Amino acid sequence: MIQIIPNWHPIFVHFSVALLAAAAMLYVSAIVLARTSIGDLCLIVARFNLFLGAGLSLATVAAGMYAFLTVPIDDMQRPLVIDHRNWALVTALVWWLLALWEASRIWRSRPPQIAFVLVAFLALLPLGATGWKGAELVYRHGVGVLPANALSTPGGQSVGGP
Repeated sequence: MIQIIPNWHPIFVHFSVALLAAAAMLYVSAIVLARTSIGDLCLIVARFNLFLGAGLSLATVAAGMYAFLTVPIDDMQRPLVIDHRNWALVTALVWWLLALWEASRIWRSRPPQIAFVLVAFLALLPLGATGWKGAELVYRHGVGVLPANALSTPGGQSVGGP
């Protein structure tokens, strides 16, 4: 598997994005359904997703930096990779600050605030933009993927083509 996936960034990133996006949507649900048992449950799950997503994003950023330093890119791809890296670092910082903000609110036993939920919801914008830029690198520009003819069977025959 390591020959096919030279780093773990593609694995970690999907979990980070899903957990953080779910957290934002659950916070909105918690506000809309405030003072109900479903609203209370949404808040608990939102917090779990936020903290798990923010924690996992540390591994995502570390793996992304490893990929940035080790995955071969050409001169045309370089500015796109740097742009994605910069967006990713800012986006991760926003979510880490949100997690710290929420931790301080929990510590002080404060209920959810509209301002926090609005910021979490708006933080979906850079999260989506960063994900889009990463997907463009892979699917449009072929960064970090092997050409189909690079994979071969033990007998030396190419997989996926003549």
